[in-house]
Amino acid sequence: MRAPQYIAFCGLMSLTSGLGASQDALPQDLTELSLEALLDIEVTTVSKQAETLAAAPAAVYVLQVEDILRSGARTIPEALRLVPGLHVARVDGQRWAISARGFNGVVADKLEVLIDGRSIYSPLFSGVFWDAQDLFLPDLERIEVIRGPAATLWGSNAVNGVINIVTKQAQNTQGVRAYAGGGEELKAFAGLRYGGSLGSDLAYRVHLRHWDRDAALTGAGERASDAMQMTHAGLRTDWTPNQADSYTLVANGYQNRLQNVDPALNPEGQDNEQSGANLLTRWSRLLSGASEISVQFYWDHSERTQVGSFGEIRDTWDVQFQHAFSLGESHRLVWGAGYRLTQDEQDNPPLIVFTPAERTVHSAHAFLSDEIRISEATALTLNARIEDNEYSDVDVQPSLRLRHSPDDKTTLWAAASRALRLPNRLDTDVLVPIPEFGVQGNPDFEPEEAWTYELGLRRAVNSSLSLDATVFYSEYDKLRGVEPAAAPDLPLIVNNYSAQASGLELSSRWQPHTALELSLAYAYFDLRLQPKGQTADTQTRAAEDQAPRHQAWVRWHWQALQHTDLGGHLRFVDALPDFDLGSYTELDLRIAQTLRPGLRLALTGQNLLQDEHREWDTESAVERSILLELIWTPGER
Repeated sequence: MRAPQYIAFCGLMSLTSGLGASQDALPQDLTELSLEALLDIEVTTVSKQAETLAAAPAAVYVLQVEDILRSGARTIPEALRLVPGLHVARVDGQRWAISARGFNGVVADKLEVLIDGRSIYSPLFSGVFWDAQDLFLPDLERIEVIRGPAATLWGSNAVNGVINIVTKQAQNTQGVRAYAGGGEELKAFAGLRYGGSLGSDLAYRVHLRHWDRDAALTGAGERASDAMQMTHAGLRTDWTPNQADSYTLVANGYQNRLQNVDPALNPEGQDNEQSGANLLTRWSRLLSGASEISVQFYWDHSERTQVGSFGEIRDTWDVQFQHAFSLGESHRLVWGAGYRLTQDEQDNPPLIVFTPAERTVHSAHAFLSDEIRISEATALTLNARIEDNEYSDVDVQPSLRLRHSPDDKTTLWAAASRALRLPNRLDTDVLVPIPEFGVQGNPDFEPEEAWTYELGLRRAVNSSLSLDATVFYSEYDKLRGVEPAAAPDLPLIVNNYSAQASGLELSSRWQPHTALELSLAYAYFDLRLQPKGQTADTQTRAAEDQAPRHQAWVRWHWQALQHTDLGGHLRFVDALPDFDLGSYTELDLRIAQTLRPGLRLALTGQNLLQDEHREWDTESAVERSILLELIWTPGER
């Protein structure tokens, strides 16, 4: 019998269940760049301003669009399997569990995720509904992933990491790109994008994407009730009327249809539905060579219906201001402020009830980051964030990062950070009135707290080999659990656990030949939880065994012939004892052949080593699958 909090949180979140020359978009082939040059790629997630990957004082990994397309990944979660240090698990045909450094689950709440600066976490449970996230993958530029806290800059969800998904500017996606294909499991998929321009300073693109996924297999060899269809449309425009100003507008809409994961909650066999739309605008002005301001606004609307258990309508408005400038020769400062308003209306069927059914939550923040150049080789960065919200008092989240580069090929860094995971409606307002497995929210729930200490080394050994290593130690306090003895009727959600986590993360890229690139990585993670005081909650401690202790990745790309690409991804994931899941090793392979200029055929095999395997505590299994895809980019040479 599962623990009450597992039923209430994980089971609860079954909640979810002109056609001119193409100038698209694969930037310069990575096999044409030395790995030293790859370390000069600019990232923005670490400090909210551009800096080279080599100099970034954090455990950051950049996944390029070429990496994603060559892997055969069809969705964002599949692409995130390629990132060393992340734990990515398929729960069933619809849901994913994705986290960094432990605490994973379908309601994982310690990882901030952004798309073009728009936070996609749900204020309902401080996590991501991955089944609602979809993009036209060839229009991505990169995915930046920070493992470790970044709450001082990105907010109170960024306790264990940040995923920042960045799409290309419209001027870099001109012309037509289309693809279509299908196979086992993912029965059919197709996408179409057209990019154009109006004059020399305004570019735009529009896209439409659809896919249809078959239900997963159960342990009995039958199809589960978790098939899914998704349709997504999007628009982006970029306008640069002069050298100082730039304007961006991004709009998306989606409509999904999902089978009910638990047919017992839906005897009439109705499908679940989810839909949404979002709009983001951003203005940036270069005031001088060392000073820039930006203002960003976005609106997000979502509707979800889980027949028999859950339903929600939510609107979120968010505005942010940022100013980056230099103060003398020694200080580089970034400061900003923001305000967010989110309103939701809960359907409140008998299984999962939120009280009140409607809630409006206001929050505001301000942050300051000061990079102090101590010497030519050494810099110290001081960060602080003040955040005010309706669930807790004003909170301060500081961090300190030290970077030392003894030469142009080596970066040593250290960091100490405090991060908070603020309360949400799942903590304070939920009621699951089921005898034996129910739970109730706690209006007095306090923020979860983490202090994390990190050491890192990044080095370009030579033009063909780079290494990256991080060790970390984290102390957590006031972690969420349930207290069976705290209430007369149902267990109460409380802050009743603390924890210590430690780990090692290693990755390297090796380019033994201009036509061959290899990426290797390994991660070790250890988590220890302790109850705070006397408690009858003995099951929260099971989270120790819900994260793999060891993970390893090997990924390669080989330009075998002039018109033939071969790629592969081998991954090992250690056992999850609490779910009675053994370790597994899986392999993805992809071969792509250019048939003629502008037309390519790709064959992808996913999870090739086993007929099926389970990755989470559900009956659904991940199957071996084969996909065939045709890619058309007219005008491409």
